[in-house]
Amino acid sequence: LFRSQKKYVTTIHIHSKTKENKLVDILQKLSILDIQIDRLVTINRDKEEVYELDVFVRNVDHLKKAFTELMKTSYITNVERVMR
Repeated sequence: LFRSQKKYVTTIHIHSKTKENKLVDILQKLSILDIQIDRLVTINRDKEEVYELDVFVRNVDHLKKAFTELMKTSYITNVERVMR
């Protein structure tokens, strides 16, 4: 039997130290981790790009795993959950 697992939406910021567009790479990493994106905004800063994403995750551990995997990427300087 196929059982769908409930997912929760949360907003995250991904800080990239490069101005090069790394969005495709980031989206691919999230897809591999079974994280769906609902909304995406690119925020341009002086020396970095910040991607704001609304993502669907199964639970806090799923979110933490995504943060850990994203931080392994050389150009990502920070990943944080945005509380609103």
